[in-house]
Amino acid sequence: MKQVGSHDMKDHILNSFNGVKLWTNNLMYKNKIREISRRNPNCLTVADNKCSEHINYWKNLGFKNIDRRWYLFYTRCSGVDDIKYVPENIYYNSIEPNLNNQYLSLGYADKNMYEKFYGSDLFPDTIIRCINGVFYDKYYNKIDDEIGARSILKNCGATYCVLKPAIDSGGGRGVQIVRIDEGGIIDSCNRRVSLGNLVRSYYGNLLIQPKIEQDEFFAQFHDRSVNTMKLYTYYSEYSDEAYVLKSVLRMGIDNSFTDNQSAGGISCGIYPDGRLNSFAFDKY
Repeated sequence: MKQVGSHDMKDHILNSFNGVKLWTNNLMYKNKIREISRRNPNCLTVADNKCSEHINYWKNLGFKNIDRRWYLFYTRCSGVDDIKYVPENIYYNSIEPNLNNQYLSLGYADKNMYEKFYGSDLFPDTIIRCINGVFYDKYYNKIDDEIGARSILKNCGATYCVLKPAIDSGGGRGVQIVRIDEGGIIDSCNRRVSLGNLVRSYYGNLLIQPKIEQDEFFAQFHDRSVNTMKLYTYYSEYSDEAYVLKSVLRMGIDNSFTDNQSAGGISCGIYPDGRLNSFAFDKY
């Protein structure tokens, strides 16, 4: 019987995991374009389209099973017919992972570390933070117990705060507006919750920050959420420069306090000269 070394076994497990992840992601994006098609049937009818050219373009780059619905949807929404439109499954499964080491990105995904990496001036003040079940103040000084954390909350001077997960809060998951009452926390459902329960609910990693008021310019689009601009950049190892590929303005709608598209917000493209596009997109 052939013996399998620990290194070979590790590679086998990693390859199996990546294979499952790829299959799962492909299914997710297939379901997404199916839902987009169901909600927007008119977007799949484009006069004088170049579906075969689009499919052949990506086939020549080594990709198979090209779903033409992404091309049709992008063309109808933008009014620009371009065979180089990137299907989402190709972008997220092949292009982005090759440009970004996703394993290294996990080290930058912890919001509790942002002030260490980038400086505190770029972020709202953190009243208390919890890292792996241990409370710290804004300066990363350890707080001995829950009583100490409640004392800091009581004297923070803020009535409404933002409670959010430090890890895996993409799409606004787990983010809520809470009220501070005598050092206690009243959640978005108007329930008094203990810090201990919050630690368990947020798997030991969370932040509490004062709710900020946004600039008048951004507030004109939706004053209940903190609207943001998102820049998509590409770093070239050849020129050692970063290039802005696309920029969008993200806005909340319907009194939502988050601007995330996946949480019901909308995104509007920004032209290179700073003008906003004439339309915006939601998730579907």
